[in-house]
Amino acid sequence: MLRIEWGDEFSVGVPVLDSQHRQLIDLINELVVINSSDGQGETSFGILGKVVEYSQRHFKMEEKLLKRHGYDDLLAHCAHHREYKTTLAELMTKNTVHSIAPELLEFLVDWWVDHILVTDMAYRSTLSQIRST
Repeated sequence: MLRIEWGDEFSVGVPVLDSQHRQLIDLINELVVINSSDGQGETSFGILGKVVEYSQRHFKMEEKLLKRHGYDDLLAHCAHHREYKTTLAELMTKNTVHSIAPELLEFLVDWWVDHILVTDMAYRSTLSQIRST
C-alpha cells in the first residue's frame, strides 16, 4: 500500500489546519508501514486510535472555523465528515484481533487524500484571511 507523500498541494493555506492534516497523514503513513511489517498487533491499534481521536478533534476545529467565516458549503462539508465516521466505524468491524483490515487502511489513505485535495480546497478562498491561527 502506498504512503501519502505530503507536498505543497495539500496546503489549504491555514497553518493550524495544515498542521493537523499533516499530523493525520503522518499517523496514517505510520499505520501503513507498521501494517506492512510482521509486528502490528497493539501498536497498530494504538495508532488507529490516535487517527480516530485526532480526526474527531480536527473535524470539530475545521467545522467551527468554517461556521465562523460563513462558509457557504458548510452543511455538505459536515456531511462528508459524518460519512467518514460512519464508513470508518463499519470498516473497523472487519479488523481481527491481531490485524487491521486492509480495506480500512485503503479507505484512510484514499479518503484523506481526496478530502484534503478536493473537499477542503473548496474552502481555501473563504478562509484565506486566516494565516496565523
